[in-house]
Amino acid sequence: MGEQSITQIVERFEGAFLEILTESLTGDLLNGLKSCKTRILSKTCETISAIISVLDDMVNSSVERKKSSLVVQRRGDSRTISTEIGEITYKRTYYRHKKTGEFSYLLDYLIGADSYERLSKELSISLLKLAKDMSYQKAAEYVEPYVSRQTVNNRLLSLRNVAADIEAEKKVCDEINIYVDEDHVAAHGKDGRKKSVIVPVAVASSGTDYSSPKRPRLKDPLYLAEFGVDCDVFYDNLYSMISRRFNLDNDPDIYIHADGANWIKNYEIAFPGATFVMDGFHIEKYLKKIKTYCTKDISSQITKAVRKGSLDSFEKWCDKALEEIENANDREKFIRLRSYFENNFEGIERRELSDVCGSCTEAMVSHVTAERLSRTGCAWSLNGLGQMTMLLTLYKNGGSLKKEDICVSRNKEVEDARKASRKKIGYEKYTKYLDQERAEIIKAYRERVSKRACDYVIDTTSGTQILLKLLSRIPTTT
Repeated sequence: MGEQSITQIVERFEGAFLEILTESLTGDLLNGLKSCKTRILSKTCETISAIISVLDDMVNSSVERKKSSLVVQRRGDSRTISTEIGEITYKRTYYRHKKTGEFSYLLDYLIGADSYERLSKELSISLLKLAKDMSYQKAAEYVEPYVSRQTVNNRLLSLRNVAADIEAEKKVCDEINIYVDEDHVAAHGKDGRKKSVIVPVAVASSGTDYSSPKRPRLKDPLYLAEFGVDCDVFYDNLYSMISRRFNLDNDPDIYIHADGANWIKNYEIAFPGATFVMDGFHIEKYLKKIKTYCTKDISSQITKAVRKGSLDSFEKWCDKALEEIENANDREKFIRLRSYFENNFEGIERRELSDVCGSCTEAMVSHVTAERLSRTGCAWSLNGLGQMTMLLTLYKNGGSLKKEDICVSRNKEVEDARKASRKKIGYEKYTKYLDQERAEIIKAYRERVSKRACDYVIDTTSGTQILLKLLSRIPTTT
């Protein structure tokens, strides 16, 4: 019965598909493709819905189900799930397990639909992939059928903890450059007030590729951005990623490129032998600030002291500049700027005098997080910011979301418990049964199509044959 029903459904789809293509060829072909696509997808959804309902009847009438502890509680419950090609609506049977007393829709499990799931996992992945580059509202408008921006937000918040797989083959290198900085992002605090929070960002590479002089690129880059973790945890996670990508057994030289912030200097716990190098952008930024309080001659001497890496000369000329500053507020600001240089002068000297690669911390922040998190003017929820940061890191490292990463409920413990319960009851045997049945149906259908082709007298003047001739002339790509 199931074989005949599914075969008839597929044959009806074949007829509808050829009819749609034939009608498209008779009109304005190039300008009617969108309508053709819409009709084909709609007919595909109808066909899949019908097949799913037949599968429910097959499971219900199977010997395996009748011998098991599952008894029918209710029939014909309707469900609609939005997918990449449209909405799939089908009816299924509600069962009760005699031994455990649990209720479930067996068909949902067999076709991969979780309880309370309104979007397919493929559609959820597409939405999140769009949301990492644009607002939730724009991401929602890019897909059909319509979903709300709150739905996109819910998919993000219920996402499992994900991380890109690092290749097993470790790369051997003489040095590792780590660029560390932070992105300042607007967020809503627990009290609902808007505030600025810090998102640590780090990029590790084995050097810089200058094969294209106008656009240098990092070699073997690794990206990490996290929100809501202590700096010790952040550096531990960074070390774990680096140790999986690069071979640390040969003791490569490790350079930390940063702006000298206090939290960044805690890298010594995870990278005890690393060398701090001041970021070039911040040297120029603060040098420009400190010169605003000095005369032209003193400014020139302070700049020379920084370029030569001479701390004594720098302090000497700063003392002279301080003697000429009369305003108390200006003196206080100048002292703070001077302290910044003095506290980081070793890193400044390495930047100016040693042969280390160029610094790009600000650019990395822009590429990894700022473009999505802090430039749009939006304020994030704390949970949403953590999840989006995780998602950006995943895709930056060349990873992608999988169906297993998508959850319906934000309570991941409840989700895991529900799946464990299904496994305990033994739903896998029904999956094996359906796989066998589907294989038999496909085999029988192919034999039927082959026999029908042999018995069929071809009318070369029919609309179908004309259509097939036209389709055969379309060039194929290899």
